[in-house]
Amino acid sequence: MTVRRFGRERTAARLPQVSVRSLRVAGDGFPQGADAWRDAFDIDPAARPHFLLLADPFSCDVESLVQQLDRDFPGAVSIGGLASGAERPGENALLLEHRIHADGLVGVAQRRL
Repeated sequence: MTVRRFGRERTAARLPQVSVRSLRVAGDGFPQGADAWRDAFDIDPAARPHFLLLADPFSCDVESLVQQLDRDFPGAVSIGGLASGAERPGENALLLEHRIHADGLVGVAQRRL
């Protein structure tokens, strides 16, 4: 018998003088190059953003994503993790702005104002 229980993680913070931009990437479709990040999420590499990310391990190539972030945002801090508990693709639930996503990546980019 399989017992299914859902876990939940929430992050809250008071960040005066910090701009926060949410981002969602389906599968491995993350932007390639600084201009692509700016176009997709209005994130300017010159503003030196930092990232908090949560990825679905079945659908997001996290190693490639981290390498891409390092290239496009030199010096940026990226922290986060992998959603876990699912036995197969599509079973994880990633919540962002009141929407649930079953794949890819959700997160926020933060920068000082």
